[in-house]
Amino acid sequence: MGRRLGLIIGVNTYQDATFRPLQFAETDARAFAQWLVHARGGNWNPADVQVVLGTDATRELLETLLTQICLNLAASEDLILIYFAGHAFIDQVSGDGYLACSNTRYQQSGSGLHLLSFASQLMARSPAAQILCILDCFQSGSVWNMRRGSQFDYRPLLGPTLQSGLQKMQGRLFYCTCRGNDTAPEVSEKNLGSFMYRLIMGVGGPALDPTTGQITLQRLHAFLFEKLSEQHRPQVFGQEPRPIVLVGEMPVFKTGALNGNGTRPGGVLAAAGSPLASQALAGSSVAQLSPSASGMGQATMATVEQNRLLQCQQMLNQARQLVLMQNLQQAYQLAETILQIHPTFVDALILKGQILGAIGQFQEALDAIQQVVEIDPNNALGWSMAAALLANTGQLAEAMTAADRSLSLDPSNSETISIKEMIREKLAERDADTGKRSRLRPPQKKPRDTGKSFSLAAGIHLLALIVGIAGAFLPLLVPAIPQLVSFLLESLSLAVLTVNAWRGTYLYGFKRILIPVVFFLLTAGLLAALTSGLLSTRFAIKPTYDFLINHISSFSLLTPMVMMILWIAAAALFPLLAGLVGLIAGALARALSKRK
Repeated sequence: MGRRLGLIIGVNTYQDATFRPLQFAETDARAFAQWLVHARGGNWNPADVQVVLGTDATRELLETLLTQICLNLAASEDLILIYFAGHAFIDQVSGDGYLACSNTRYQQSGSGLHLLSFASQLMARSPAAQILCILDCFQSGSVWNMRRGSQFDYRPLLGPTLQSGLQKMQGRLFYCTCRGNDTAPEVSEKNLGSFMYRLIMGVGGPALDPTTGQITLQRLHAFLFEKLSEQHRPQVFGQEPRPIVLVGEMPVFKTGALNGNGTRPGGVLAAAGSPLASQALAGSSVAQLSPSASGMGQATMATVEQNRLLQCQQMLNQARQLVLMQNLQQAYQLAETILQIHPTFVDALILKGQILGAIGQFQEALDAIQQVVEIDPNNALGWSMAAALLANTGQLAEAMTAADRSLSLDPSNSETISIKEMIREKLAERDADTGKRSRLRPPQKKPRDTGKSFSLAAGIHLLALIVGIAGAFLPLLVPAIPQLVSFLLESLSLAVLTVNAWRGTYLYGFKRILIPVVFFLLTAGLLAALTSGLLSTRFAIKPTYDFLINHISSFSLLTPMVMMILWIAAAALFPLLAGLVGLIAGALARALSKRK
């Protein structure tokens, strides 16, 4: 039984301003890929579908992936589906058609994907039984405008040589729809391009064969041809009398030998009147599509896997930047796209869990993190996140077990230590509410506050404050360091400061409020010095002022500077407030204990 292999590409913006930005190309590609792998959609194997979006869709990467899927992955009974949403153009000198990659230059057509080379060197030589190439393109350039026979004609892009060659190959189709051109803008429905919206509507029911349970391109084409306007109505190039099954049981193919020039035997044309029937240009000669030297070299499995991981890592970095910008929805969508490409990519699962946890969807976040610890049982961060999420869903015993597992892997992780302490406190509160005596229950008498414990608490507070300030200064000192590092250091330090202040006053009473008070005064003084240095040279401490002015003017680090000031303000205020809350909570807990 053959497989279905997919390469889904979408590009909205380009380095070359000649290609106007598109609105729905990447959205359409993402939606199509999600439908293909969804259990209630195409039910394709997610590992067999690769997605390339935006700036990642460079000519170099796409050539490698196309070579891999056509020549190295495909077998004799497989179906290959290639979907491209973006710009397409025609070279002004040769008249050949090209697909515009994210780094393509209009005046340098060689920086795009050459369709004739793709057909002759990959489609013709591939062992796959069927190759369906869907072009959902914006028709760009004056050459296309001059050569088209009608407003949305696709024939100029493929040209007579490629069209004639397709008639010599069975099972090789170009399925083309016009996203727009200079005279017609993109058209959308429900935040998708019109073609993609109708395609998904068609495969959702109307194109289904109730007898076989299959969805074939032939049935889908009949639906689209009726429902779409002239602009988006598909144009078909090539011939394939056999059904192209997109959903349902794959057919069994009897493949013949290749001709000596690498093409497949022709002679079997689509039936007359069939929706997929395609006529060659009258009077055109049959081209010999023989393989020739090209930039599309043979890619090894290791190279493609490395490119796939690199693509995922690049998308992950973009998602993390979106999180820092508080654009959680786009970050989540990007994480989902990564997981479609690489379902076991642990870092993407962790990011997905963090985003879901941040918006309060704790159970969904826990599901993602449980996948992390199943894939990598020695992932300390995964167990730490599991502990926090289990605690948030009320599963305190399981949360304590997860925290212990995380600390066994990384004993020095202060954040996990804080999470475990929080779980202890929640267990104590629960036991107090149910009247059970527990070793975790707040003591009836206030614990003795020794000088050693006081000094230790003050030292922890000072160390956390220094680490946090260092994290806040990192973007100023070393701009090349990712902002995520600074964000993590600041968050961790602020958590330790707050927990340390709350715990001290809760357990030991009024004396411990001195620690957050003293550090509040020190931090407030530092904050005043920094803000005065930014606002007036007269009140600035000159060495600090000179350093800040030199770095801000050199590297435009005003935003990190403002974030640093906000963090110092939070580091001064939050521990003091936590200490006051802990003082009141501890007094109430001891009073309740005495009553009982």
